[in-house]
Amino acid sequence: IFIHASSSGLDGAALTQALIDAGSSATLANAFGASWSTHETSAMRAIRGESFGIAGQTMTDVQWELKVPITGAASSQEVLASIDLELSEPTPSGEPNRKFLQMEFNKAELVDFFGKIEKIQSQLDALM
Repeated sequence: IFIHASSSGLDGAALTQALIDAGSSATLANAFGASWSTHETSAMRAIRGESFGIAGQTMTDVQWELKVPITGAASSQEVLASIDLELSEPTPSGEPNRKFLQMEFNKAELVDFFGKIEKIQSQLDALM
């Protein structure tokens, strides 16, 4: 809950409201909101110092390529673009472990995907 509050830039009152909106009881939401208001500064320091994900794994590189055809009229349900992602992380041998992911999008899915990427970036920026 506190990691969400920190990455979303929520203060105590906004955290309380977000928890209530998500279905938490008012008593529980108020307790979390009051605790966040009191300890936000020290919690943010602790959160910034933590490594998240699988212990010892750090993504070192992301390569991506967006392919969008420049001719033809695609309907809103046809594939408009494909994205190829290559994620790299170090290994003890020194050779990077590469993982590949390919996604195809129609127009609505592409807009939604980039909206989510923007949200993730703003949450990462809030933690810096």
